[in-house]
Amino acid sequence: MYFIKQNIEMIQVIIAQLNIKIQLCFTAYNLLEKTV
Repeated sequence: MYFIKQNIEMIQVIIAQLNIKIQLCFTAYNLLEKTV
């Protein structure tokens, strides 16, 4: 049970990091679109 909880927490951290990268990509894309 402990291992499952630990894995879920690791997965949540990975998902959070992916979300931050996706948001940064969208922000950069929007900034590029405005300058063009």
